[in-house]
Amino acid sequence: MIVAHPNYKGLYYDRDKEGKVNWVVKGKSPKGQKRQAWWDETCRRLGVPIQKGCYAKVARMIHPTGVHVCQCCGEERSIFYEYPTKNTAKLLNRILGTTIDPENDEERAECTIKEIILGWCDSRQKLEALAKAFKLPIPNNKEEFVETVYRELVNNESSRFSPGVMCNPPDRFNGFHSYALCCRTKFDKGRKRENMLTYGQDRRAYQEWSDGDYNLANRLMGEYKKQIPIKCPKCGKIAKMTADHIGPISLGFCHSRHFTPLCKRCNSAKNNRFTKLDVDELIALEKKGSQVVSWHSQYIWDIVKNQIDDDIDAKKASSIMAKCHQNILNILALIHKKLEKSF
Repeated sequence: MIVAHPNYKGLYYDRDKEGKVNWVVKGKSPKGQKRQAWWDETCRRLGVPIQKGCYAKVARMIHPTGVHVCQCCGEERSIFYEYPTKNTAKLLNRILGTTIDPENDEERAECTIKEIILGWCDSRQKLEALAKAFKLPIPNNKEEFVETVYRELVNNESSRFSPGVMCNPPDRFNGFHSYALCCRTKFDKGRKRENMLTYGQDRRAYQEWSDGDYNLANRLMGEYKKQIPIKCPKCGKIAKMTADHIGPISLGFCHSRHFTPLCKRCNSAKNNRFTKLDVDELIALEKKGSQVVSWHSQYIWDIVKNQIDDDIDAKKASSIMAKCHQNILNILALIHKKLEKSF
């Protein structure tokens, strides 16, 4: 049904000797390049800028049903960000009394947030508590709350929720993996729980064209997951620490071994900004001979770093570097594409 659907008209595919559709192709192969060209053209046709995350966005826009059949268990799962993440599952258990195992993907993929709200928000107190936890306006009823959650969080792919199936076009025909969230840790060996304990690879480093010692940095990130909870140096709460890049790689800094321990909440709140303290530490590392910023962002860093006197300046400089870095990525992506075609 998918390959014959008009939404995918012109998207390349072939069949094996038994007549089955070859769903997956290598992205850099001639077949993969045909698919790449189709996705690029579809992005342009739908007005989606070609940048990080654009193909996944389009894949969800054009999917004809919005649900994915898991090729491992045969169950249907939504392709959208409708399932609670680990932290959201803990939140729902505490406020609503649900019994979702946060570590069990299969349980977290059982119900969408809409089904959970309609089924478990059985009192005004629970409804208000959940709205406050999600930082949303207090609704009049749970139906209104569902609309707000989907408008403000689900439709914006909030980090509070997970998609029912992971997406990475153009390798796969319609962009979606064979297995859904329910079976991901069972059939993707790299996602098995025992392996995930040491998994610390930051894939953003590749996407951001970041310089740095990837092997060492990734290994250190994995080590953070093994440590016992300690006091967060920023908020003071006792929690497991995450590895925070002193210079965010989303601003053009290196994926290096220089991390600051922060709890997950503080790390997430910091987002792609640095502070005056971070700037001072980065400059100190440079004076010791360390490379802190990637080659493509060195110029802008050299301009702003000595003009930062406080956290307000640091915030402004973060914004400048973020915009410059995104423009650089767009240019590098175009160059890369032209080079691939020439070969």
